[in-house]
Amino acid sequence: ENVASYTENIRIINVPKNVFTKEQQVLFLNNSKNYRYHLAYELLFFTGTRRSEILGLSWDKVNFHNNTIFISQVLVVINNKPKLKAIPKNKSSIRVIPLPQELMNKLLILKKEQEEYFSKHKYTNMYNLVFCTKKGDVYNPNNLLQNMKKRLKRLGLPKDLHIHSTRHTFATNLIHNKVAIVDIQKLGGWANPDILLNLYAHTLQESQIKAIDELYANFKK
Repeated sequence: ENVASYTENIRIINVPKNVFTKEQQVLFLNNSKNYRYHLAYELLFFTGTRRSEILGLSWDKVNFHNNTIFISQVLVVINNKPKLKAIPKNKSSIRVIPLPQELMNKLLILKKEQEEYFSKHKYTNMYNLVFCTKKGDVYNPNNLLQNMKKRLKRLGLPKDLHIHSTRHTFATNLIHNKVAIVDIQKLGGWANPDILLNLYAHTLQESQIKAIDELYANFKK
């Protein structure tokens, strides 16, 4: 008899990741302003999307009428080759994310510039992607990863910051702005709110102390 069959699997929760401070975020985005994928970095910071989701975003999933993007496909690396997949990481990853008007304006400008460029050079955006190579092919996600590593090192930012830190920064900032966990979960496409509560518990402690103090103070009035 296998006694292990009576046990339950232990879910391992990762240690909270380091996040960008506001100053570090501003520094990084200012430094990348002249980079052709600067807008991709902005979207990573302000939507909480994964690298694969932003690079897999197509123009037909950008709604300029209601200022939203629809996340429904990802660009991943399989056998060292970038490949589009229609199914994201999990069902909760399929979601609609609202964008500020300023970011929508930047997307519109990019769309027009892209159409003019491809028309002039007689290239075709093969997959209708928002971010693609100059010849209209998919952009290798590893290139964006390496570019960010180089910029972070050049700026002297902490070594434990990386491209996925933008996602953790997004969630942490929303928590600090007192956004409900359920809303953060839906915006970021996390499968389970427990993941957020465990990963970002260190950001909740201060607000929890304040909440209890206010509850007691109000009762004593």
